[in-house]
Amino acid sequence: MHDNLDGVPASCNNASSTSAHHEGGSIHSSCYGAHSVRGPIIQTDTLKNGGFPETTQAETPGKRVQLADQLGSLALHPRKEILVTASDDRLWKMWSIPSGEIIMTGEGHSDWLSGCCFHPNGTKLATCSGDSTVRIWDFAKSECILTLEGHTHAVWGCSWHTCGDFLASCSLDNNSKIWDLNSERCRYTMRGHVDSVNSIEFLPYSNIVLTSSADKTLSLWDARMGVCAQTFYGHLHSCNYATFNMKGDTIASCDSYGTLKLWDVRKVSAMLSVDAGPHPGNQVAFDPSGETKPTTDLPIMVDWVVGASIVCEDSPFKG
Repeated sequence: MHDNLDGVPASCNNASSTSAHHEGGSIHSSCYGAHSVRGPIIQTDTLKNGGFPETTQAETPGKRVQLADQLGSLALHPRKEILVTASDDRLWKMWSIPSGEIIMTGEGHSDWLSGCCFHPNGTKLATCSGDSTVRIWDFAKSECILTLEGHTHAVWGCSWHTCGDFLASCSLDNNSKIWDLNSERCRYTMRGHVDSVNSIEFLPYSNIVLTSSADKTLSLWDARMGVCAQTFYGHLHSCNYATFNMKGDTIASCDSYGTLKLWDVRKVSAMLSVDAGPHPGNQVAFDPSGETKPTTDLPIMVDWVVGASIVCEDSPFKG
């Protein structure tokens, strides 16, 4: 386990206003013949492979996918055919793919869930909520092991550092935070945006953090010092989401009017803008292959977008 980001001490001046504590939060198993247990512990005979029920030899079918509530986020397990969804019913649920059967359910947040993401090794889950907290769930222990407090309004998203010892979060309070999970404290509060910070993401294998904001900008931050390194201007409306490509040299972003932009990180400038409105764009993703063809010819502009996809839908939370 790493003690810090690239040797930076774990203390931070603003840590006194933030805290982490261990408290209630339970995971319920509900498939494959396992007994559903209400409480912080699941019967150990239902757990295999680091806390996961086996998903390949199901004898008793679980519940099929029924998404009656507004989904705030979803995340794919880094190694298993498993999907987690976070919803406004205050629960997160783990599903088997492609069967659509529920593996387990976690409860503990006191308000709607807006985001979730797997730990890089897949043994833990981070969830964020309208209750202004971030929770860390341990599948092997079948419980919430840590609650991170410090944001003053709803937390929109979170992202793990590749080493798994640090977590970044962003909030409606206009701030982002870097959390040290070893010391269970906030390392830095990153201030600079003048409106809600709607998404946050670590560039893999680096200390660079990307944020998008309702102030119509994107920012790059140095997580070792908690300072803004660069700001991207160009969106005319609230930025709802931004992400890196695999190489880290291109950023894709989308806004509340459905505009998708591709940015050159080195030149700090927009390479392409696509109007996919009129509905809001709430998320954008690069194809894992990262194959795009740089061109300014409108007839073959689709070659640019082949590397990224945009999700446009109405949202009660953003835009």
